[in-house]
Amino acid sequence: QVNSADLSDGQVATTINGKDITVKIENGNVFINDAQVTVADIPADNGVVHVIDAVLLPPTSGIEDIEFGNFEIFPNPSSDFVNIHLNNIDTEDASLILRSMNGQILISTNNISKQSVLDVSDINTGIYLLEYRKDNMQYVKKLIIE
Repeated sequence: QVNSADLSDGQVATTINGKDITVKIENGNVFINDAQVTVADIPADNGVVHVIDAVLLPPTSGIEDIEFGNFEIFPNPSSDFVNIHLNNIDTEDASLILRSMNGQILISTNNISKQSVLDVSDINTGIYLLEYRKDNMQYVKKLIIE
């Protein structure tokens, strides 16, 4: 449990799921990772809650973030079409899913190849998650739509 009076710039705290977050204090504003705290110190049965203006996604079993060019999306940000390159990733019987930050599925397609294009021209401006899924494997990238 870390209350707002106990916070300091650069402080690291462990969340209830065991993962660390970093506190940043800038011009009187408090940030948890890159999310600004909007309401602080709400008591909870298992600690204290601080409301933030973004979603922090906890790691989930089976989710991997591919960092070595295996799952590339561009341009990012985009406003109309997103190019998706799935290098060294099996696309047979796989799917691509575009989700809002609250988990709502906006686009889902099983027709993918190593180099696919996704039309996002009808999607509202915001931050989304583009997910590759096959069997029990799931790779996720953040996509910004302008």
